[in-house]
Amino acid sequence: MKDIEESLKPKFNVVKWFAATPMFSPAGLIICALFIAGFYGLLNLFGLRVYTGILSGTFPVPATGKQLSAFYGFFYLISYFGFVFISPVLIITATIQTILYSILKISIKKI
Repeated sequence: MKDIEESLKPKFNVVKWFAATPMFSPAGLIICALFIAGFYGLLNLFGLRVYTGILSGTFPVPATGKQLSAFYGFFYLISYFGFVFISPVLIITATIQTILYSILKISIKKI
């Protein structure tokens, strides 16, 4: 019975790997960029782009209400700007760090 339990345990635990990855390492920066991109994609998939009409003073869905429409629009805009401005910077930074680490022969584990 113990052998069956051991075989059912996952060999690679994503949560432990994610928690053990340093935030400002190249892998941590890529993970943050992917998280921002996934969050933006999820909000886009749910259709929150419609609520950005509040910027021009129009409310797309009258049944939603002005405050909730403003909240959805603001939330979508924050995720959009994060996707457009922050994600590329994180990816470029991770690339530069990787190149510098390989040139200087610095181990990421030491940092």
